[in-house]
Amino acid sequence: MTTQSDEELNQHPWKLTEMGPIGALRPIPSQFTITLEFDGEIRIYGESACNRYFATCHRKGSQLRFQSIGATRMMCSAPAMALENEYFAALAHVETYQLQPDLLALYYDQGKGLLHFRHEVAS
Repeated sequence: MTTQSDEELNQHPWKLTEMGPIGALRPIPSQFTITLEFDGEIRIYGESACNRYFATCHRKGSQLRFQSIGATRMMCSAPAMALENEYFAALAHVETYQLQPDLLALYYDQGKGLLHFRHEVAS
């Protein structure tokens, strides 16, 4: 069964704008792009500063978990790889989400960390 929340998540790509501990969020440098797209109810995919990635997801109410995160294996600059590794580590520990009309917040580490996404705007 698809809910309103599911439809909003699936409507468009999301672009990561900030990440890190709540109270100390860091903006994503403009030279890097990290995106997230929901493909129906059980899959996600996107770009992660260097590589393309994919995973399965499980949603129940405001709970959200990602499993089996996989990615292509291109090598990039050290800063891109460090950002990608940090993103994957956070993504693997996401527990809940909050959705607003143009904002998606993924909370990890028992609500102490945040991945902040906005609608991705096509260039």
